[in-house]
Amino acid sequence: MNLNLSYKYILFFSLIGLSFGKAVDPKEISNREILIVGENRQEYFSLYSSSLNFVVYGPDTIKIYARKAIPARDRKVHSFGYNLVLNKKDTISTSFNKRIYSKITSAEHKRHGYSSAGIYTFPIPPGKHKIEMLPLSKSSRPVMVRMIIHPQNRDRGRGKFILPDSETPLFYINFGEKKVRYLQLDYWNQMKFSIDSAKRIKVICRLKYFEDMSKEQNYRLQLSKEGEIIKTFFIKTEQSSEFLQLDGIPLDISVSKSIDIELDSGSYTFELLDEKRSVYLRVMEYEI
Repeated sequence: MNLNLSYKYILFFSLIGLSFGKAVDPKEISNREILIVGENRQEYFSLYSSSLNFVVYGPDTIKIYARKAIPARDRKVHSFGYNLVLNKKDTISTSFNKRIYSKITSAEHKRHGYSSAGIYTFPIPPGKHKIEMLPLSKSSRPVMVRMIIHPQNRDRGRGKFILPDSETPLFYINFGEKKVRYLQLDYWNQMKFSIDSAKRIKVICRLKYFEDMSKEQNYRLQLSKEGEIIKTFFIKTEQSSEFLQLDGIPLDISVSKSIDIELDSGSYTFELLDEKRSVYLRVMEYEI
């Protein structure tokens, strides 16, 4: 079924707010390219000759930014687009006409320019969804794409806080008048937890800042199942401007970063791999 820039689900889902967006990676992570948009570094993925495959969860409103790679001195209007296949059933075709946007550069392809963004937004209903993104034709030139999801809106009030099986310290952080539970993970301790059936797990992470730390920081979280490493997450973050408190004392932490992963039933362990680091975690489970 060709929906041609429309989607069959009811308008209700499109009313979900578009704030607090988060970029989602495709399975083809090696297609990543960093574009400098104004003063911001943004991750895009190259759509060229083969597909990109995403997994997302609803209800949500998906927002896709697409930019065509153009020779740096070209000032003509260029047509481009892509096809989306939703859950191997419905096809959406997009088309944009854009000129080069002078405030975008790429460290990897210095002779390339990039167009203004063609933006496409569509709603998805509750549940797990697979999205395949394909070039319009075999001869299509490279298109850079960035998919945005909105987990804060999607998950609000739906998740269950996972209490640890280990003796991981639990604290209540004050966000204004609201107190929120977080677990403190340090280099020398672990956060062990169990789930009794397949779940979608969301981990909300906030790095604790000490006096000698610069605004931008990196750290690594490792997830293992019964002693076998599943994945190591490399997290880049920056200092938050929020006024937060822990037991009445000002708390200096990072902005919120989140990890989404599907896990089968079993026992799991999160570890912080970096010395002289401390991270506050909220591990939430959701039905798939």
